[in-house]
Order: sequence, then structure tokens, then C-alpha cells
Amino acid sequence: MEKLDSSEKPASVIGFDIIFSGDGVQEDDTALADAVKASPCPVVLASKLDFASKIESDGTSGYYYDYYVKDEAAAYDGLQQYAEKGFTNALLDTDGYVRRAYLRVSSGSSVYSSFVSKILELSGTDTSVFPDTVTFRYSGRPNEFEAVPMHKVIDGSIPADYFADSIVIIGAYDEGLLDSYSVPIDHGTLMYGAETHANVINAVRNGYIIRQAPVWIEFLMLFVILILFGVVCSRCRMGTALISLAGIIAGYYLLVYVVYSFSSVMLRLLYIPVGAAMLFLSMLLVKYVEIQKKRAQEMKKTL
Repeated sequence: MEKLDSSEKPASVIGFDIIFSGDGVQEDDTALADAVKASPCPVVLASKLDFASKIESDGTSGYYYDYYVKDEAAAYDGLQQYAEKGFTNALLDTDGYVRRAYLRVSSGSSVYSSFVSKILELSGTDTSVFPDTVTFRYSGRPNEFEAVPMHKVIDGSIPADYFADSIVIIGAYDEGLLDSYSVPIDHGTLMYGAETHANVINAVRNGYIIRQAPVWIEFLMLFVILILFGVVCSRCRMGTALISLAGIIAGYYLLVYVVYSFSSVMLRLLYIPVGAAMLFLSMLLVKYVEIQKKRAQEMKKTL
């Protein structure tokens, strides 16, 4: 802390992705608390939420599981009083990958802010405009965020000025420390917790939060495309219609990619392709029935 604070332009926020819980060496605990207290920049300390569930009645004949925060493991009081705190629980999808992140958790009358949410707020970003959980885009693969060994800061190899106006996250950054996660950007390499937090912070600050396109827009697109494609199917040969179908599917997936790349808005992958394919098969069946009827009529005439 003293090394980081020695610069004329200190860091914007310092976040410790470490839970300083329990009683340690009194002198060390006091020294750390004094350093945090004297720091010219805000400090965020990590905590961990302990979730539990109970069965509740919905007031009629149904029941549901109510998930709530049972406890919060945080830094010792002598340190926590001089800093903010935020929980660092990872939000894993059913396949074990991290695609979403908590910004806050409500439990009863209490609202718990996450580690990244506190850092964002202290660095000037309003997180209240975002939902409690966000789906985010990663800024890079594991180990692409710049990581600085702590010993180089302590021995002065890296000057404190290097971190001026930066968000500094201090945490575990090595294998075997039980703080690494599977990420969809790279299925073969785990990402450390500190870097995961950095990706979420960067996503919120730079508009990389993934949003689902409104359903009405997608249904409007589906309606217009199916009307136009229906006209093509009814007026052209089915070979031409098949080529048009391939063009619709390829063009739609190109649109999905472009919209996602430039605005982080996700269009559903199946609505339009499946709708167009079903219309094509329906028109193919209709034309087949028409051809069979014409053949049957011609056979009657010849008989």
C-alpha cells in the first residue's frame, strides 16, 4: 500500500481480491489497517457470501425455494472500517463457465454490492442502471490483461507512477490457489479471479454488456422476411427459392455477427432461419400437391 501510495498521482481505486478474515499477527494487522487508512485513493476489500435456501409457501397451494444470504465472510473489523467491501462470488453457468457476473444481491432488506460493482462506483461509473447480474463480453483471453508481480512493486523495479489513475486489483495469480475459472473465450485455459474481475469492469465501462434484442424487433424481422420469401417461393422455381433460402440464412448469421460485434446485442439464432426453412418446406409441399393434381387431371383426360 505504501509503495502504491508513494506516487504524486495515485491509483484511481485499489481492490484487494483477498479476504483478510480471522486474527493474524497484531502488528501486521495494525500496519495494514494504518496503510489503508492513510491511502489517498479508495480501497475495496473482498468478501464472500454464504448462500442458503429454504422452502417457502407462495400463499396458495404451492411452494418454492427462497435463496438468501446466510452469512458474509469479510475482513477483520480493524481493517474493514477504513475501506469499502464487495463480495467476490463467481456466477457459474450450468456448464461451469463464467459468462455472467453479479453486480449486487438482494436478500431480505439487505443489498450486497459485488467487488467489481464497488470498484466501478468508486471510479465514477454508475452501476445502478444495470441489472443485478450482467452477461458480459471478455476483452481478451486468459493472461492478456497486464499482470505485475507484487515483488517488483515492493522492490521498486516498477515505480508507483506506473499505476497512476489506474484501477489496481491485487489478488492470486498462479495455479493451485483455488481462484481460477473456465471461461468461454478459451476452453483450454483457466482465467484467474483477478483477471475475471478486470474483464467485468472493462465490459461495464466500455459497453461490452451483452443484451438480448427485444422480442418484438425479432418478430417484426421474421414477419417481413417471411412475407418477402413467401412471394419469392410462390412466383419462382423452387430451385431459385432454395438459393434464396440459403442467402437468407447466410445473410442473417452475418447480421447476427455484425450486430453483436458492434453493439453487444444478441439476436436469437434460430427464429428466422427455422421460420424461413419451414416456409420453404411448406411451399415445396404445396407445389408438389399441385403438380400431383395436374398429373391426375391429365391422366383423366387421356382416359
